[in-house]
Amino acid sequence: MADARGTRPDFIYFGPDVAETGTRRRLAQLRQVGTRVVGFTFARHNYHQDFVPDWENVSFGVIPSGRYGRRLGALARALVTVLRRPGLPRPAIIIARNLDLLAIALAARLLGRLEGPLVYEVLDVRGVLLGTSPVARLLRFVERRLLRQCDALIVSSPGFETRYFRPIQGYRRPIILVENRLNPAALAASRQAEGDWRAAGRTKPGRDPDRLVLGWVGAFRCARSAALLATIARRLPQVGILLAGVPTYCDRDSFRRTFEGLPNVVFHGEFPYPGGLYEVYAQIDLNWGFDLSKKGDSGRWLLPNRLYEGGFFGVPMLTESDSETATYVERLGIGWAVPPEEEAIVDLITRRLPAEYTAVKAAAVAAMDTAFTDNNDLQAVVRVLTGQQGLPGGAGAT
Repeated sequence: MADARGTRPDFIYFGPDVAETGTRRRLAQLRQVGTRVVGFTFARHNYHQDFVPDWENVSFGVIPSGRYGRRLGALARALVTVLRRPGLPRPAIIIARNLDLLAIALAARLLGRLEGPLVYEVLDVRGVLLGTSPVARLLRFVERRLLRQCDALIVSSPGFETRYFRPIQGYRRPIILVENRLNPAALAASRQAEGDWRAAGRTKPGRDPDRLVLGWVGAFRCARSAALLATIARRLPQVGILLAGVPTYCDRDSFRRTFEGLPNVVFHGEFPYPGGLYEVYAQIDLNWGFDLSKKGDSGRWLLPNRLYEGGFFGVPMLTESDSETATYVERLGIGWAVPPEEEAIVDLITRRLPAEYTAVKAAAVAAMDTAFTDNNDLQAVVRVLTGQQGLPGGAGAT
C-alpha cells in the first residue's frame, strides 16, 4: 500500500454484484489511484448478465438476493475462495461493501490470508438493521463488533454518518464521504467521446412547452414508486413518461402491467451502462427521484445514483421532501422536493413547474460540471489510511 512518499497503493475490493453500477464505478476509481486492484465479487441475475469485468476479478459465483438463509452457503464458499487464492497483494487496502462481505474480508485477514487496513463501504443502510426487533438488535450488535476491526468507513451520503454510524453505532474512527459522482474519462470509449461527455451540449437545451418528459432511470426497486408514477401518468396524459432501466422487485411483465393502457408511457428498457446514459438523459426534462422501497428513515438518508447521473446531464430533479436528496437538490436549486403524494406532485407539475422550470434548469446546467463530476475523493481514503491525517496503524476499538 502507499507510504508517506506517495507510492500508489494496492487494493482488494469486495463487491456484492460484479455488474452493479456502484461496484463498477468503485473499481474504476480504484484503478485510477492504485497500482494493482483485485476484485472479489458475487454475481446476480438482475440485469447486465452479459457484463464482463475489465479489471482483475475473482468471481464468488451467483448469490440469491434477499434470502439470507440461502446466502450463508454462498458466503462460506466465498471465504474459501479467498483463502485459496494465490498471489494476492500484501499489504493492500481492503475495502468491503455490505456487512456480509465485511465479515468475509475480516475473517480472511484474521486467518492471515489478507494483510492491510480494512475499510467498510456503505452505500445504503438496510432497513433490517433498524428498529427494535430481536433481529435488528442482533444485526446491529454484529455490525458493531465488526466495526471495531475497521480502520475507516466510506459512506456515500452524510446522512449515514450523522444519523446512524455516529449516534446509533457509536463509531469513532474516520468516516470518509465519497459521493457517487461520474467520471467522464471512465464513461467515454474514446477521446472524442470524452469530449462529448464533457461538453455543455450534453444536456437537453430546454423543454417543449407542450410536452414535459419525466424520466425514471436505472434500477426500479420500488412497487410504490411505480404505482405512484402510473397514477401521475393517468392524471396528466400530457406528460410523457420514459422508463429506462430494469425492475428488480418483480419480473418485467408484472412491471409493465403497472403501466398498462397508458399511451404516454414509453418503455426504453435496459440500456448499456455507462454509455447509454447519454442517450437516455438527452430525452428527459425532469428526473424522477422517488424511491419508496424502504420503510422507516433509511431510504431518506441516501443519495441515489440517479441524482448524480441526472445532475451530470443538467436534468432538474423531482424528489421526496425531508430527505438527504432534497437537501442536496434544494441547496443547489436544481429541482423540487415534495411529499410522495399524488396531489402534491400534480400541483408541482401543473402549477409551479411552468413558472419555475427555466430558472431551475439554468441552475442545473450551471452545476453539472462541478457538483456531479468525480473529484478524486478516494485520494482522501489513501491519505487517511497511510497516516497523513493521523490514523494510527492497526484497528482499534470504536
